[in-house]
Amino acid sequence: LVGSEMGIRDSSMEVKRENTQPIALMAVDEMRQVFVNIALNAIQSSPEGGKIVIRVGERKVGNSAVDLKSSRIGAKLHPGDMAAAFEIEDVGPGLTPVELQKVFDPFFKGTVSGPGAGLGLTVARQMVELHGGVIEVGNRAFGSGAKVTVLLRQKAPHTA
Repeated sequence: LVGSEMGIRDSSMEVKRENTQPIALMAVDEMRQVFVNIALNAIQSSPEGGKIVIRVGERKVGNSAVDLKSSRIGAKLHPGDMAAAFEIEDVGPGLTPVELQKVFDPFFKGTVSGPGAGLGLTVARQMVELHGGVIEVGNRAFGSGAKVTVLLRQKAPHTA
């Protein structure tokens, strides 16, 4: 699905991995849907020939992390925890302040509308929170475009 949309829009995708290789605790099929939804939004928001960048690594959970409901996968993230981090950036126009407030609302499509129903980020947020994780949406620090960050719990390291 993502590959076909990328081909239609002549987009490219680059995956950048940090030196650390976090092992996130997740239900693979559900989280695959989360990342497909986010990637499709990024592709549809970018101009033809746009490049999507995905970064995988670790990040400390900040104080801005929302107060999460109980997780069906286990313990939730707390400020200060180290999390598996997945950042997806596009080169589209970015999001207005109003769009940033409504981005998780059901059926909200924003100014750059694709063929979807406006449920992709709503579903993504629900799945991430069910995994005890956090999803953040904002604009890239440099240049234009949006950035979606998914933070998930990591498998505890083995101790000797």
